[in-house]
Parts: sequence; C-alpha cells; structure tokens
Amino acid sequence: MNTRQGGHARLLDLVSVLGRLSQGAMSDGDLAETLGGLILALQAQAGWFFTPSDGGAGLDCRAQVGDPGMLRTVFPEVLALASQTLDSKKSGEAVRSLSLACAVVNLDGKGRSGALALAREPGQEPFSESERQVLAGFCETLARVMGWRGLADNLAEANRELARREFRLYTINHVARVLGSVLELEDLLKLICDMVCEIMTAESALICLHLEGDGVLRTRMGKFLGQEGSPEFEVLLSEAFLDWIRGFEGHTAPLVSTRDPAVLQVLPDLSRRLDSHGLLHFAPLTYKDRFMGLLAVGRKYTGEAYADRDREFLSTLAPLASNAISNAHLYDLAIHDSTTGLYMSHYLRQRAMEETKRGRRYGFPVSLIMFDADFFKQVNDTRGHLVGDQVLRELASVLVAGSRRDIDVVSRYGGEEFMILLPETDLQGALVVAERVRASVAAHPFCAGQLGLTVSAGVASMPDDGNTHEELLAHVDEQLYRAKRAGRNCVFHRGKTSAAV
Repeated sequence: MNTRQGGHARLLDLVSVLGRLSQGAMSDGDLAETLGGLILALQAQAGWFFTPSDGGAGLDCRAQVGDPGMLRTVFPEVLALASQTLDSKKSGEAVRSLSLACAVVNLDGKGRSGALALAREPGQEPFSESERQVLAGFCETLARVMGWRGLADNLAEANRELARREFRLYTINHVARVLGSVLELEDLLKLICDMVCEIMTAESALICLHLEGDGVLRTRMGKFLGQEGSPEFEVLLSEAFLDWIRGFEGHTAPLVSTRDPAVLQVLPDLSRRLDSHGLLHFAPLTYKDRFMGLLAVGRKYTGEAYADRDREFLSTLAPLASNAISNAHLYDLAIHDSTTGLYMSHYLRQRAMEETKRGRRYGFPVSLIMFDADFFKQVNDTRGHLVGDQVLRELASVLVAGSRRDIDVVSRYGGEEFMILLPETDLQGALVVAERVRASVAAHPFCAGQLGLTVSAGVASMPDDGNTHEELLAHVDEQLYRAKRAGRNCVFHRGKTSAAV
C-alpha cells in the first residue's frame, strides 16, 4: 500500500530524532517532536503520550500530535486503551479491532510506566503485526533514551554528592591540620573566628568558653567585620542549660538559633546577650562529653540565609575546634603561671634559645631583662600570702604594659623574679625598657595604694654579652645580683647602674 512508501527513510529520521534526544534533557516539546516522527514513520493520523498523574489516579497527557478533529473525537477511546494497556502491560484485541495501537514506555526502570498511543482514520487498514513491533521497539528505545536522561541526572547528582563529600573530607583534613598546628589558645581562637567569617561569609563570630569549671561562660575571642574589638560578657550557666546541651551528645553539631524557645527557656540571659550583639546562631563546643563553650555567628554579609553547606562546615568545624581548644588549654596551663598569668620559666628558656638561634642566623640582636621584687619577703611575712599574690599579679601587669610589643615574652622566672625576652632589641633599647619598667613599678600604687614596691634589674644583650641563650641567662643573672648588691631599685649592665638608687 502507498501508506508504506518511504517507511525506511522515515524510520531513519525517527532514529535521528531519538539520537538528538539522547544528547540533552527530555522536555514535553521533545516528546511531541518524537511523537510526530513516529506518526510519519507509521503513517498514523494522531498520537498521544500519557504518564500517570502525580496522585496516582488517572493519566496525564504529556504530548499529542496530529489532526485536531481526530485528537478530540478519539481521545476518550485512546485514554481508555492507554489505561488498559498500562494495567495489563499489553494492548490486547483493541489494536486489531480499532485502528488504534498502544505500547508501554518504562520511564525509570522501577515499575513506573507511561503509554504511547497512535490512531488511524476509520476505514484505514489496522496496524499490522510488524507495525506494532516497530511501535514496541520504538517505545523500548524511547524508554532507554529517557533512562539515559535519568541516568545522567543520577550521575550528575552523584557527582555533586561526591564533590560535597570530597570537599568535606578536604575541609576536615585541612581544618584539622591547621588547627592542630596552633598551640597558643588566643591564636587558635582568632584562627577559628577567621575561618568562620571567611568560609561561612558571616559578618561576625564570637567564641565563649567554659574552661575554669566555675559554671561561668565567658567571651574569649570575637571578630566583627567593620569594627574594632568584640563584646565582653559573662553568663552564669544553669543546670537546665547543661542538661539541654548534653542532649546533643553523639549527634552532629547543630546550628541553634539564639531565639530558639529551648534556649530562651533554659538560659534566657545567653539568648539576650547574643541577640543584642547581632549574633543569630550558635553551635555548642563539646569535647569528651564536656561542654567547653560555644561558637556564635551573626548574619551572612551576602544577605543569604545559612544553607546546608554552612551547617555541614559547622558540623565539621565544631568537634575539631573543641579538640584543638582542649589541647591548647592544656598547653596554656602548662606554659603559664597560675598566679600571674605570665609565661613560666621553661617556656622563656625555650623561646630564648629559638630567638638567639634566629638572631645568629639573620644578624638580629636579642636582649634579656631580669627583675626581682625588692624586699618581697616582707610583704608575705607582714601582709600574708594572699596579699603577696595580689602584689605579684599587679607587678605582672606593670611588666606587660612596660614591654609594649606583642613579640616580647614576659615570664615569671621563679618566686618574685621576672624576665622579659626582647627579640630584635639591642642593648640600648633593652636599657630603655628596663628603666621604664623600674620607674613604673616604683610609681605604682599596689593594693589600692596600701603598699609601695620597687624592683632591681639586670640586662644582657646579644651579641654584646654572649651569643647563646645560656650565656645571656648567666650574664643577666649576674647583673641582677650586682643591682641588688648596689642597693636595689636600679638597673645594671656590665657592673654599672643605669639609674640612681
């Protein structure tokens, strides 16, 4: 019959359409184009593509192509045939008794199917067995093409998930390595705040710690974009709050709203404090079932809301930060004197060795100043050790203020002896610092003016007095001894006083 003329060429055109569809996403327009090619290949007058409704009841017509009048008149029969075909998985006698043909299209390989139906004008020859085989083969191929699209989507999502996991692993590795390399607590806390603001695009970050075991949560470090400094406050923790925090043990670190009803109930003061400084969310910091503090963040400076990737980063950062803070706190306790808060003698010796090595390598001077509180034993004997400790704390504050530079190391060397390490400072500069501190101590009103105190000091400098830290330590100790022998309240270098007694 003439209806079969050119069939091979039309089938080749149809294959070409399917090939184009396999290169991109499958839209309803693509389905209509494919349906039109099938109608031409099989010399039909109309065609439909049905899929099950989202609710599961009935079918939706995704595409229809052909004579408008025929599309309307035979649509009820076609719809019934499509439903029958999907229910029975075969077209049955309807194909031969009517000039209709219908075949199933497996949409996703999981039992979800669609139906493709064709119709000829009444009186035309019904679809032959070979044409129905072409229709079935076409539907199978279409299912594969649609499956390729689904596979591509699945692969794309899998690749995105893999990328997220790779980033998470990279983040864990990088963050753990960076945080683990920082032992100074203040430096570590600053680094954590910087990470949060940079990676989460947060305009502010604040770390509050609970390390002393006294039930008080204290601010320790903050970063607020566009302003200097950060808020300082203390919050007395309630047992209800600590019980609430324990409920998160073993779970991913949450990003809790500061206005969360649970927070308002168990610790309203914390919620009020954080909210007043524009901090919208916080994550608890816990280590080995111990609440160590919290990390609070403000809004994103991009104006966006916090997304899943932000929560993923925070869930990665919080336990790593908690571990690093715990280690840094232990290190902090090991190198700082509990009474004055200054570095201890073993830390100063280590730093002195490092700085003298660096000084020899690059030609930098290094200086040491050793102070001794004059007649301090009398303070302990007459006022008691509690007053003596208060005097030592105040003396430490004067020494820190007198050193002025961040790179200087102020330590309690033992008892009432103190030391200042001055990297990249020559002898003349060290004498200036020593005299400034000596004068500041003499003018300071200890214990709210109830006591007066003076200090004696010895100075040694590299290369003038030696080229190793051992030589400097020996020389500065000798000069301090000379200062005390000379009457105290003076600074000595090479046996000469640089200030009137």
